[in-house]
Amino acid sequence: MKRFRDTAREALRHPELRRALDHNTRVSVEKRRRRIAETPGYAEASRRAARARRRMLREHRTLLQQWIQRARSRGIQVHPVASAGEARRAVLRILERHGVRRVVKSKSMITEEIGLNPALEAAGIQVTETDLGEWIVQLLGQRPSHITAPALHLRRHEIQHVFHEKLGYSGSEDPRELAAFARRYLRQRFLEAEAGITGANFLVAETGGLVILENEGNAGFTLAWPRLHVAVTSVEKVVADHGDLADLLRVLPVAATGQRQTAYVRFVQGPISQDREVHVVLLHGPRLDWLQDPDWAETFACIRCGACSTECPVYQIVGGHAYASVYSGPIGIPLSFLLWPDEALPDLAYACTLCGRCVGVCPVEVPLVDLILRVRQRTASRALSPLLKGWLRGWTLMMTSPPVQAMARRLLRSPLARPLSSFGPFRAWTRERGLSFFEGEEP
Repeated sequence: MKRFRDTAREALRHPELRRALDHNTRVSVEKRRRRIAETPGYAEASRRAARARRRMLREHRTLLQQWIQRARSRGIQVHPVASAGEARRAVLRILERHGVRRVVKSKSMITEEIGLNPALEAAGIQVTETDLGEWIVQLLGQRPSHITAPALHLRRHEIQHVFHEKLGYSGSEDPRELAAFARRYLRQRFLEAEAGITGANFLVAETGGLVILENEGNAGFTLAWPRLHVAVTSVEKVVADHGDLADLLRVLPVAATGQRQTAYVRFVQGPISQDREVHVVLLHGPRLDWLQDPDWAETFACIRCGACSTECPVYQIVGGHAYASVYSGPIGIPLSFLLWPDEALPDLAYACTLCGRCVGVCPVEVPLVDLILRVRQRTASRALSPLLKGWLRGWTLMMTSPPVQAMARRLLRSPLARPLSSFGPFRAWTRERGLSFFEGEEP
């Protein structure tokens, strides 16, 4: 995985990207703020939604067992898997057993996480994303740049160019004309599809059902038109009952897209006829361990609304691709740290100003700043040599002990301090920082 400092510098060199991010994130933030102000009882609904997620953290094992039992009683075939590789293989086995060669997909971050599309394509299966933003980035060979707005980094004329280059589109950059072209193209893919793959926003333990939110109608076609529906999801999506679900459904659309409600809320309670099948590939992996870890469990309370990203001043400048991870923005920092611990992510922990705006907009009160600071602590501890750790302990002693600090100030005002500050390990620090003690006055 690339280093954030390199990908961020690359993003900053593209003025068109900067303009798209500036406009699109500003519109998203303003729309969400207006909707929150216009929604009676939003703050209380957010508090209830936060309590619902903490209930999941406390009772997740019981709720998962309950959901699996009731889903299977409804005819849903559940396939628990422990890793991304197992998840890919499980999906491939299901598709191969049915002789599937053409698949349509609705938006799913879990399928991005496990790298499902490349695996299917390598097996000779045609995969078509049907969410408009996802389809655009698929045509570009890119990852989504935002959890809920995959093509947020693009402007209209760029989308027009993609359609022209890839599909021979000859129309204007008017959004309605672009959408009509996409609708005609994708409708044929729906009619040809032999299977549909979706994610799931929530798993309701009370009923054993799946809940899928969408705005374009594509998820409905994906799960209902083909005879085979495969949902790929993960264990933290479970909720206890429809009471908790109602609170989550009230805050998620407001936080995600500034809507009072999404256009469609799909409830999948099992196969709609005897000649159809519904399969759920349920990813647990290390998630069950993290859900029991008091330091990290809060990461998985996230409901993937993406509000923290569009509110984040770092994301607003460099965009989602600079994070070089499936999950971008503030929530992407702890998620990436936990899901890919062996990747080269040491500087991703510093893609944050600690301003706290992300915490202020999170509809389920995930303590993102605390989690990011914890990631910094862990990554710094891994990277430091014993010598540097000892030096930092000394620095901590100096900064917390007035007598030691006074002595250090006297040393820093000595003639040797300035040349020593540009030597060896001090150079990286002093290149971008000054020491006021050089001026000869006590601060």
